[in-house]
Amino acid sequence: MVVDADVEPAFVSPRRSVKSRAGTDSRILGAVLAILRAHGPNRVTVESVAALSGVAKTTIYRRYANRDELLEAALDSKAAAPPVPDGLCVYDRVKWTLDLLRVALSSDIGMGSVSAVLTDQDPDLTESFRDIINSRSQVAAEVLRAAVDAGALRADLDIDTAVSTLVGSYLGAYLRHGRVDETWADEVVHMVCPGSSGAVPPNDTGVPQQCVVAVVGSLNLDLTALVTRAPADGETVLGRSLSTHPGGKGANQSIGAARIAATAIIGAVGTDDAADVLRAAQQSAGVSTRHLTELDAATGRAIVVLAEDGSNRIIVIAGANSLLDPAYVTAALDELDPAVVLTQLELPPPVTRAAASWASGRRRRFVLNPSPTAPLAPRSSGWPTLSSSTNTKPRTTRGRIRATTSTSRSRRCSNAFPPWW
Repeated sequence: MVVDADVEPAFVSPRRSVKSRAGTDSRILGAVLAILRAHGPNRVTVESVAALSGVAKTTIYRRYANRDELLEAALDSKAAAPPVPDGLCVYDRVKWTLDLLRVALSSDIGMGSVSAVLTDQDPDLTESFRDIINSRSQVAAEVLRAAVDAGALRADLDIDTAVSTLVGSYLGAYLRHGRVDETWADEVVHMVCPGSSGAVPPNDTGVPQQCVVAVVGSLNLDLTALVTRAPADGETVLGRSLSTHPGGKGANQSIGAARIAATAIIGAVGTDDAADVLRAAQQSAGVSTRHLTELDAATGRAIVVLAEDGSNRIIVIAGANSLLDPAYVTAALDELDPAVVLTQLELPPPVTRAAASWASGRRRRFVLNPSPTAPLAPRSSGWPTLSSSTNTKPRTTRGRIRATTSTSRSRRCSNAFPPWW
């Protein structure tokens, strides 16, 4: 070919050249991974990669000397496991880990490569495949270990065996049915974390979204005395047994909510052993405790006298519950951004009022269990309109009160707020 000496070569931007090379490499490695997923390593050749990627064989050879380098580069691109997202409750962390394992087996290396590992078609590649699975397995082990420490899983759980069981569960489902249902991760989480509940569906990135119910609530350690009958004024009776249990109206609400939706609790505990018991009880039920603040005070306690006929007498010592800061509650709600705010009257009035104001300002559902009993008075202006789930007479606290935007219901609920509102 004759080149005119007077014609200068066209200028190619270095930035454009770098982008072009990156795009070509992505097409090449993407084709390698696609062939691996569908057919295993034996079907990966320069010719098959060129045909699938649309990149010329000469271009591929300029980047990769042979098939082995192609495979090594493709597998290296999948070697590192992503970190666990922050802010997930126990249920969501375990489910995210299962999704990570599922993607590794179905998309990163695929069943074609799994078959090659099981038959050891290429010992060198087998090690590379195992590195990918093991990087994900290490993340899974860390998540399960944290769940054990939080009390969500039993303390004597063999972590290595548990991770192998999770991987085997996916492979077993595929071998038995030829496919793995989308509900696989949820079903496995229910098996390994029976106290946990359904999480919010994943968003477009596959990462579980935030918890949908935020409970602004009290937490108490209950000291329960079982008696034949409650003592009369000035009378002493002999008790049958004495026991301690996690309690508090807010804590009970969050555990109940976690059975049907991903839930977080916003509250306060002290620095004593009771705080550890209450936190573990929440976590074992699948409730996120990231917004459970620890204050320099005693954890809330309740003294319960329980008679055989089911009647009871309860005295609550609020402790750290009484020190919960409304500003902390508002900041926690801003971070969680829940669809539903659930609370009760066992916290200081400014705290409950802050929760109601946050929900009203963002048009979120606000659910108030008006207990312990307090006389109700007409609500102050600017508060969310409320409707009761039962027929509530003036100055009673029976039934649940729910926030709504309906102005027609406000007349029926003019007595919805306690007098300190």
